[in-house]
Amino acid sequence: MRQVIINNNTSLITDTYTHMVGRTMTDLHLDSEQISGGKFDEVTFKNVTFFNCNFQASAFNSTNFIDCTFINCNFSFTKFKNCTLIACVFENCNFCITNSLSSNFQTCTFQNTSWKLGAFRNNRVVACLLDEQTIAHIEENGENENIDSLSLLDIPAHEELAMAA
Repeated sequence: MRQVIINNNTSLITDTYTHMVGRTMTDLHLDSEQISGGKFDEVTFKNVTFFNCNFQASAFNSTNFIDCTFINCNFSFTKFKNCTLIACVFENCNFCITNSLSSNFQTCTFQNTSWKLGAFRNNRVVACLLDEQTIAHIEENGENENIDSLSLLDIPAHEELAMAA
């Protein structure tokens, strides 16, 4: 059985179902891990980089992500409920049929991130940076009334002038 051992024999990922409650994971780099179907309750991830990881069909409940980076990760069919994400970066990630309910996104960056056919409701999004692809999907599927401050990335100069006028 394959497993990743983290701090004092704590198992994060195994070939079987992952269920983690009330743990803190810090200063890790996980590459190409299959975390599909995992359940994470009241877990804190701090300064963790996830590269090419598959979170498909996982559930994050009251989980905190602080200064985490997600590159080329798959969150299809994943649920975020009552989560807090602070200063996280999502690059080339897939959120197809992903639900985010009553979560807080603060100073996060989304680049080339696809949100399709999921629910994004009752979230609080503050001072996040989103590229045009990401914002389009959030607005399409949104019904989110708590977006306080969004900035678009890579807006061509002529569009910036038009927006300022």
